[in-house]
Amino acid sequence: MCRPFFSLLSLTAAFAMLTGCGDSSSNPVDPGTPAAVGHHGITVLTPNGGETYTAGDSVVVRWTNDADSLTSAGVLINCGGANWTPLYTKGSITPNESGWQNVHTVIPATLSGNCSVKIYDYVMTWNSDTSDARFTVKAK
Repeated sequence: MCRPFFSLLSLTAAFAMLTGCGDSSSNPVDPGTPAAVGHHGITVLTPNGGETYTAGDSVVVRWTNDADSLTSAGVLINCGGANWTPLYTKGSITPNESGWQNVHTVIPATLSGNCSVKIYDYVMTWNSDTSDARFTVKAK
């Protein structure tokens, strides 16, 4: 007997993931992401809340991830508002590149306020982790 490649359940989950439909009440990563999806093995280490920087400062963004949870990562910063700004200027970084899990970057001179960092899977963008608390970026 032939078995279908996709089950109805996997198609339903995929639809929910792509459209943002579904129960998102228990997902701490992104309220628009279905609860069945979310943080899978990525953990932001620094900055993770309470630090103070000045716009233009160099910063090391560190994270850990399960071996199979991340094939390329994007690094974003948010200092209030709805927009996340890329913090890693090359777009994404892969495990075979120097700096994997320890990205050396510069906080944009245009940012200030109470900020968070997000590490996300560059391919499966719903898979991410955000700073546990906000850190401060002072205007230059």
